[in-house]
Amino acid sequence: MDSYKDLIRGYLAELGVKVLSEGERTLVCQDLSEGINNLILFVDDPILILEQHIANSDKLKPGYEKELLRRNNSLVHGAFVLDNKDRVVWKDTLRLENLDLNELEGSIKALSMSMVEHSQFFLNQRA
Repeated sequence: MDSYKDLIRGYLAELGVKVLSEGERTLVCQDLSEGINNLILFVDDPILILEQHIANSDKLKPGYEKELLRRNNSLVHGAFVLDNKDRVVWKDTLRLENLDLNELEGSIKALSMSMVEHSQFFLNQRA
């Protein structure tokens, strides 16, 4: 587990992504230049789970879910999902076994692109 965290920590440093805090199996990251704040990486062998909180669903207008599902179709990596706390999060999973810098970078860039592309939608959905 620690070797995967070390590998991921190294990749994040190469990408200029700051690690804000870490737990036994988590890294909380930030790259404000890419619009990423408090991105949580869960090291859950055999996968790496990336989650970025987008909005609290109780703060959104009723009926936003259908459009949210449509917007998933345009995402390169990951998906918008409701977590077990009814929050809208962007979520992606990567295999740890063959994780490389390009794959992690692609996932993080996809998150950044989705934040830019869909930010107006989330602003317009606020109740």
